[in-house]
Amino acid sequence: MRELVCGLLGVALAILIARAVVSWFPSVRDSAVGRTLDRITDPVLTPVRQAIPPIRMGGGALDLSTIIVALAIGMVRSLIC
Repeated sequence: MRELVCGLLGVALAILIARAVVSWFPSVRDSAVGRTLDRITDPVLTPVRQAIPPIRMGGGALDLSTIIVALAIGMVRSLIC
């Protein structure tokens, strides 16, 4: 059972990293792949964004939700895997 949870957490982390990388490329972000990654990760990222809004930096904003969720997954993996 523990191996299954560890594997699922690893997959979740990989999907989260894929979303972060895809977000840097507008043509991919607007593709079917980008939209699918958004649909998969938004249920986890949206509550974090609501609790900790993006930090304004000049004309843009730094969204910390992906980093926070990735760190949380990493901490849980280190505890149980």
